[in-house]
Parts: sequence; structure tokens; C-alpha cells
Amino acid sequence: MQQQQHDLYLLQEYQEQMDMLYQQVQILDEFIRECQQAQNALEEIAEGTEGEQTLVPLGGNVFMRATIADVERVLTGVGSDVVVEKSVSTAIDFLEKRIEDLRQREEKLIETSQDIRVRVQELQQRLQGQGSD
Repeated sequence: MQQQQHDLYLLQEYQEQMDMLYQQVQILDEFIRECQQAQNALEEIAEGTEGEQTLVPLGGNVFMRATIADVERVLTGVGSDVVVEKSVSTAIDFLEKRIEDLRQREEKLIETSQDIRVRVQELQQRLQGQGSD
């Protein structure tokens, strides 16, 4: 009986871990999409001309009109509220590397989730076996 309670506790713990991992994967997916959108925007800006009008997303589906002052250089956040100026091509490369890093993190989370899922299945089988005793 004590083993069964322990197994039920583990089952609940594993489920909570899987839920947390799923939330982290969703956050990474959203960040990957955001980086891809920025990359696409940079590619469009690189093909544009200075003085061209564009819409700048402010969030919440709200935009403002802006004039492109420089199609060759952009400001890139590098963390801790630090912003550096980079060429558009360097910023695109930076985003590609960030996307790759995010995808690798996502893969590790998915692998961990799959490992936990296997343990959950083993526990469920053991609990079913204990229930039939």
C-alpha cells in the first residue's frame, strides 16, 4: 500500500513536470516566431530605400507610421537593456543563431518530456498491476 501511494505521488510529480515543460516549449515557440518575424522584417527593410514609409508594430495589434532613416544598420538588443548598432546582415545572422539556439533548447525540453512520459507509462502499468492484486 505504501508503494502504491509513493507511485501515485511520483505520477503526480511527473505530470506537473510535463505541464511545466509544455509551458516552456510554448514560450520558446512564441519567441522563435517573434525572431522569425523580425528576420523577415529585416529582409524587407534591406530591400527598401531610405525615406520609405512603413508601419511599426507597437504590440496588441497597434501600429504607427514611420519613415525608414537607415536601411543598412539597425539597433539590436543584446540583453540587460543594452542595445548595439549592427548591419542588417549581421542582425539577420544574429537572429538565425538565436533561432537555432532556441530550437535546440526546445528539442531538449521535448526529449525530457518524452523521458518523463515513458516513466509515467511504467508507473501506470505498475499501478494497474498493484490494483489487480
